[in-house]
Amino acid sequence: MTSGTTLVIVGNGPSLRGFDFARIANVDCIGMNAAYRFWHETGWYPRYYICLDLVVGLSHKDAIADLIRTSKSHGIELFFLRRNLIQALPEDVQTSESVVDFDAWVKNAPVLAINPLTTGSHSALIGALLGYDRLILLGIDCDYVEQVSGAKLDGRALEIATAPESNPNYFFDGYQVAGDRYNVPNPQPDLHIRSWRAVAPYLKDTGVRVWNCNPVSLVDAFDFRRFEDIENTLGERLPRPAAPGLPHAGKAVQSHVGVAADLRRAGHGLRPWKRVVAAGMGLLLLVLPFVLSVVFSAPAWALVTANTFLVLVLLAGLGFELRRAVRLATGNGNDIRDEGATPDMRASAAFSKASVLAKELRSLEERLDPRDIGEDSDVRHPPAK
Repeated sequence: MTSGTTLVIVGNGPSLRGFDFARIANVDCIGMNAAYRFWHETGWYPRYYICLDLVVGLSHKDAIADLIRTSKSHGIELFFLRRNLIQALPEDVQTSESVVDFDAWVKNAPVLAINPLTTGSHSALIGALLGYDRLILLGIDCDYVEQVSGAKLDGRALEIATAPESNPNYFFDGYQVAGDRYNVPNPQPDLHIRSWRAVAPYLKDTGVRVWNCNPVSLVDAFDFRRFEDIENTLGERLPRPAAPGLPHAGKAVQSHVGVAADLRRAGHGLRPWKRVVAAGMGLLLLVLPFVLSVVFSAPAWALVTANTFLVLVLLAGLGFELRRAVRLATGNGNDIRDEGATPDMRASAAFSKASVLAKELRSLEERLDPRDIGEDSDVRHPPAK
C-alpha cells in the first residue's frame, strides 16, 4: 500500500455546516449521493463520487449522468455506482471509463460484500482497496431524523413532497428537494452505526488508520480527532487509482485466467497433510472391498454401500478444500458471507455483532417499565407468530 496517502470521506451530516471546503481542496476526497447540489453552488468537487443506495441512485440518475459527462471539467475521476443505476443511465454514460460497477467489483473483492452495506461505510472499504492508508471521516454523524418535515411514505421508500426549510439530516438545507426519493435511514436499528462497526476490523487488519473528526458522531468504531489537529499532516495524494480488478462499466470483468490454471493453483493450495490423508483414503477405497470380502465374507450390497459412502465422504472433503484453494488462488480468499476480511477476524466480527445485540437488548429493557405489566399480562406468553 502506498505510504502516506490520505482520503477524506466527506459525509453529508449537519456537523459540516459552515465548514470551509477550501481546507481540503488539495486532499483526495470522496463525496456522496446528493451533495453534488452543494458542489455546483460552491465550485468545490471531490476526486471520487459514490452512490450505493439503490433508491437514491435512480432518483438522481439524470443529475448523476450530467455529473459524469462534465467530470473532466470539475475533476471527478471515478464514479462508484450500483448496477441498477448504471443500466438506467444513457448509453454514452454507461460506457464511460470513469464509471465503476460496484456489483461487478464485489466478485473480485468479496470484502465489499460486508453487511450492512451503506454508501458511507463502503467508501472506507473502497478507499482501502484503492491504496489509501489513512482515512479521515468528516460529516459522518449517523444521528438521522427518520422522517423529515415534508416527506411522505411512498411504498417502502420516502419521497420529499415539500422541501423542508431546514433539513436536520444534512449540512445544507438544499440537499433534498421536492420529488427526491430515498430509503428510510435506519430500517433496522442502528443500521448505519453497525455498518461502520462491521468494516472496522478489515481496515484495522490491513493497516489503514481511520480518524473520526466529528467528536459528537455516533460512529464509535474509530479514534476521534479534531480536524484542526491533523489537517496539516494529511499526507500525499494517491498518484492514480490502482485497485486490482477495478471493473469499469464499459469493459467486461476478467476475474479468472482459465479453469485449468485455477485447478492447478488450487492443487498447490491444499495443505500437505491433507494431501496425504486424501491419498490414504483413495488407497483405502481400492483395498477395502477385498478386505471386507476376505475377513467378513460380506455380501455384495454391503460392499457397494460401504464403498459408496467412503467415496462420497472423500469427494465432499476434497471438494471443500478445492473450493477454498480456488478462492485463495484467484484472490477471492474471503467468503462473501463473512463479516470480516480474513478467517482470523471471524471471532472479532461475531463478538462485535453480539455486543450490538446486547446493547439493543439493554436499551429495550430500559424502555420497558415493569410497573406497566400486570400479573395477568400476556407479555410473558406472547402469541405465536
